[in-house]
Amino acid sequence: MEMKHLIGITLVLFSLMACQPEKCKNPDNKDLYSDYFVFIADDGGDRVVIPMDMNWNPTATGYSKEFKSWYGTSNAWPINYLKEEVTSDLCAVPQESWEHIDDSNFQFDEGDRIITTNIAGEPPLELLIPEESEWTLLPEAGVGSGKETYGFRTSARVNGVSKDGWVIYERIRATGSAFTVDFEDFYWFPLIINGDFYFFEQHKGEQVAAKFTNTVGGVTVDTTSSFNLMINSVLADSVSGRNNVPQTFRIEAAKWGVDISLKSTGFQVGYGPQFQNGLGLYRQSMLEPDTGSVMVGYGMLELILENY
Repeated sequence: MEMKHLIGITLVLFSLMACQPEKCKNPDNKDLYSDYFVFIADDGGDRVVIPMDMNWNPTATGYSKEFKSWYGTSNAWPINYLKEEVTSDLCAVPQESWEHIDDSNFQFDEGDRIITTNIAGEPPLELLIPEESEWTLLPEAGVGSGKETYGFRTSARVNGVSKDGWVIYERIRATGSAFTVDFEDFYWFPLIINGDFYFFEQHKGEQVAAKFTNTVGGVTVDTTSSFNLMINSVLADSVSGRNNVPQTFRIEAAKWGVDISLKSTGFQVGYGPQFQNGLGLYRQSMLEPDTGSVMVGYGMLELILENY
């Protein structure tokens, strides 16, 4: 009887061990994870822009994360900022933004792929990230390597009220020094114009642009590597010491018949190291039609001015 009991216990232990998942010894982590989602609500209602910038990288004891989000309106761009170190098994480093652990600033619903941001003094903002099959890839990578840019239709909720719109999604999964950018001067425009979604990017004179169109069969994309970006007016910024910060713009894209003049309204500004022309300036702002614009539309400007 004792031998039978011993054999039985051995079989049970062996069965339990066989059911345990294999320990992750060599996690296939990247050196940098970066997701930049910018939601722009369809024109015709309240003009709302919701950028969410999620960055994290593995460390010896887990991972470091830096999350930023804004509530973009014509009046202000309040920011939610979180930077902290997370202790975890290297096998538990999140692979996607919606896999992160909740905290008081950000909540993540992995099942429904919803990211919620809580900006002090503002209503809760919720952004739905659809399945990857619904993302439409911009063929040109844009600035830097290790990056992909997508456009897609989705919805966001502002204080429980749902808004349909577009997202431009900049996705980076980089290893080693695969992703490096020397910004100098950088212009990044996602815009809704007459119901279509446009994306214009210019850096060191190099350009890429895309037109995303919502069709019965899904979202399609058309691209061009040439458009005209004109700065119509500038202003002075006392903090950075720069007196030539672009304020109003005109964008022409002959391929699509685009001719729109835009002014930077509500904004949030950050500053970086000292450069030849003053502090580096980093600004996210609402763009709305300027007086006399040929076309009507709105969106966002990401402006980076460094050493130029």
